[in-house]
Formats: sequence, structure tokens, C-alpha cells
Amino acid sequence: MMNTKLSLKMQPKISLGVVMNSKLLRLATVELEQVVWSELADNPALELAREVESPNRKHSDYRVEASLPAANMTSGYDRAGVAHKAFAHDLDRMVEQVRIIPSVTDRLLAQVRLMVDGPDLDLAMNLLQFLDGHGYLRLSAEALAAALNISTASVDHGVEILHQLDPPGIGARDERECLLIQCKHLEETGIDCGIVRRILTEVWDDFTHQRWLRMAKTLRLPVTAIEEARSFIVQNFYPYPLQLIDAGAENGETLTQADLIIVRNSSGSRIFYTLEIPQAQTLEMRVSPHFDRASKAGTNLGSGLAAADLAWIKAQLDRAHLFIAALNQRWATLRRIGQYLLDCQAEFIEAGPRYLKPLTRAKVAADLGFHESTVSRAINEKTVQLPGGQLILLSDFFDNSLATREAIRQLLVHSNKTLTDHEIARHLQAEGLNLARRTITKYRQQLNIPASYQR
Repeated sequence: MMNTKLSLKMQPKISLGVVMNSKLLRLATVELEQVVWSELADNPALELAREVESPNRKHSDYRVEASLPAANMTSGYDRAGVAHKAFAHDLDRMVEQVRIIPSVTDRLLAQVRLMVDGPDLDLAMNLLQFLDGHGYLRLSAEALAAALNISTASVDHGVEILHQLDPPGIGARDERECLLIQCKHLEETGIDCGIVRRILTEVWDDFTHQRWLRMAKTLRLPVTAIEEARSFIVQNFYPYPLQLIDAGAENGETLTQADLIIVRNSSGSRIFYTLEIPQAQTLEMRVSPHFDRASKAGTNLGSGLAAADLAWIKAQLDRAHLFIAALNQRWATLRRIGQYLLDCQAEFIEAGPRYLKPLTRAKVAADLGFHESTVSRAINEKTVQLPGGQLILLSDFFDNSLATREAIRQLLVHSNKTLTDHEIARHLQAEGLNLARRTITKYRQQLNIPASYQR
């Protein structure tokens, strides 16, 4: 008789949420922003909780010249080219009028010179000076006419010249006109933009508020057609055309964002530090209330939804909830590790590298109840801004050689004679640091300090 046994074994199962948590935790700042904007573009059920300027805009690309009142705007876009939430600007709100730095202007002027000459060239050159940082002409034709002492008809003629520039959308009055200009350019190449044009002209407000189901009802199109049009816009349109022009890194410094910011506070004679995570605010996400209501009610504006539409809505909501949870987990993990480092390395933060205590990722993991790999992913390529403004890698808190390198640097700075690596080793030994000469040489080279005979 055959003896059979039923063996039950626990098979490890990694959930999608765990995978997403791990993926987002290890990303550097720039990479995370790219993932967030990509997810916003792909999932209409996900949106920013607050208005954020597109991260694609480079601070080095623009110079603020003046502050002028902008026209009332009721829509905003992310850099992927699709609106994720409506911007509720007041008519009296003041916004910066940004003028383009010369290198970007030169690129546009080079195109204009190939297109027109004479008075038209002068007209276009003058109008270029009024473009904002996105490539828009926010001022009215009347205001431009008054500023340039010309007629509004001349302004309109000049604007038409700007509309022919590449990338398409330069000189648009607002986001809607920018996309319509691009729509025209695509149609001239034989691409059918019929549904996109209807969206831009007939249901623009619904589009900027992500009311996909209402759009489908108004245009009498299936939700899938609206989704296809939205994806087409994401892939082929861009709301800020000027950002596609690379001004070059030589025009200014590249500003690096800090993942964590340590702020020094005082209360009487007591000094204490607090931790800020800038991206936790700027990249705060939420589920679209329109999708949430449609899912709960199973209908929108009183019209029934097909099972396929409801399934699609639920899938987008599930994906949005998963992504938001993973982002929140990233912030929570970074905050716990950051607070631990604040408590452990307060002297280093206050007095400098000489006071950095030996610390390992394994100890942090054990003390916080994390796996060591979680700590490693959390500090990977992350930066922290110290109270004095210095930006360092989070991994520097675990660099046991940092204090030694600082000791070498201080020794050489304050020495009355040129010290060899052997002499440096002897001085450090007197302070209780026993290091081989080759280690001294390595650390000195890392400090970009030449050998004694070269100093």
C-alpha cells in the first residue's frame, strides 16, 4: 500500500505593496520625482494634494526681472503634460513674471531670423522679452501694445510668428492655447487630433478637474475613448514648451535638493534640532475625489456605469491607494532614521566631523526594528542639509573615516611645518588614532591635499 503524506509548507509571498515600498525607499530625490510625475500621468485617480511647480523647471534657466499681475488661471499641469488638479488662483494674486536668460533667447531668435526679417523680426524680438518661464505671453494684447507703443493688431501678428517657433506652444496665452497650438502642428503632419481638440475646446474645465466620466457623457464618447485621448495627450503634448529648450549647465549652478533638513532651534539656553522632509509636503498625494465618489456610488451625474467602467475605476483607485501608501511609508522610514541620527550624532551636527561617533547600519536597524537592507535603501543616495546649510550625504553619518579625515585636515591646516604622511601618523597616534601610513595617504588624497613635497 502506497503511503502518501500531505506536506504543508509555508511559502514566502511578497506582496505588491512590499515591492512598491522597497522600490520607492531606495530612490534618490530626482528619481523619486520622475516616478511620481510618471505615476500621476498614468493614473487619473491619483493627484497632488496641493499645487506644486513642475520640477522640470531649472532654477538656473531663468532670472526674475519683475513682478506683474497674471491673468486668472484655473488650471495647472505637471511636467508630464496632463492636469492633475485645478489651480484656484484669485484675480488679485501676484505671480512672478520671469524673463528668459540670454542663451535661451538666442535659440529662439535664431529661429525667428530664419522665418522673418525687417519690421517683423523687430516685432518678434520685442515680444520674446515678455515670455515667462514657461514660454507664455501672459500679458494681454492691450498691455503689450502699450508697452511696445504699437497697435494690438501688430501684437496679434507678432504672436502668430511666435506660434510658429519650435517647440510648438511658444507665445501661447495659457495652457489651453498652448495645447491647441500643438494640436494644430500635429494635424498639419497628418495626425488625427479630433477627440483631443474637442476636449480642449468643449470640456476644458472638466479636463483640468479630471472629470473623465462627465467628459465622456458630454462628448457622448465611451470612457475608454477619453482614456485613450488622455494617454495621447500625456505622450505627445507638453504644457511648458520652453522647458524643452536646454539652456546648458554653464548658465548657472544646479541646485541640489535635500531629502532631509535639520533645523537648529533654541528655547532659552536649550538647543534642540528638528527634522523636516521637504518632499513629504511637495509630493503629498491623494486619491481623486471624483473617482472615489464614482466608485462608491457606482454612478456619476445620475447615469449608470457599465461593469467594465466600474472595474476600470476600481483598478485605478487600488493602484492609487497602493502608491500613496508606499510614499507614506518612505516618509515614515526616513523620519525614524533621521530622528535616530539626530539623537545619536548631535555633537557631530553641532560641532563638526571630529565629533562623529562610530555608527553602523546594522546598529540602526537593530535599534529601530528594521532589516539592515531597509536602512541601506533608506540612506542610499539621500542627502541631508545641516543647520549651517551644508549639504552632505546621509551615508556620511556612517562614515567612520570622516572624523579621521577631518583630524588630518585640521592637523595640516594648523601645522607650522609641512608634514609628511609618517609625521601625520605619529601626531595622530599621540591623540590615540593608530593608522598605517598608507591609510593616511589614502585619506589625504581623498581630501585633495597633495603630498608634502608638492605643498
